[in-house]
Amino acid sequence: MTKDIYIARKLFKLDDLNDKVREIAIDRNIEELEDLTAIIEETITQLARAL
Repeated sequence: MTKDIYIARKLFKLDDLNDKVREIAIDRNIEELEDLTAIIEETITQLARAL
């Protein structure tokens, strides 16, 4: 991960967003958790690159 992507992720709390979605998915017993978090992780990476 480049420094710019790391900074963007921290600045916009993108990792916190992913953690919150994971928490909600666990609370609701969503079986597709791995797929969901993988999609979110990819989206976060793309957003960070765009910023």
